[in-house]
Amino acid sequence: MKLAKTLLAATILATAGAASAASIDEVSSSANVRVTVNNGVATLHGNVDNNFERVQAASKALQIDGVNRVLNLITYSK
Repeated sequence: MKLAKTLLAATILATAGAASAASIDEVSSSANVRVTVNNGVATLHGNVDNNFERVQAASKALQIDGVNRVLNLITYSK
């Protein structure tokens, strides 16, 4: 699986506090995934190829400094 390096980093950095753009970039499993962080909650939106990528994105989001909860709204195609 390829991890894309394209996210809305400016928006994330403005709301994430301690989170870094490099660690947030690793969350994305597709160029179609967006991440926003607000008050320690990372919200994931987008579409990936399978459930494994969806779960992996949420797991990586929990590893970002300052994130203590993930709302995973990513969908996947069967």
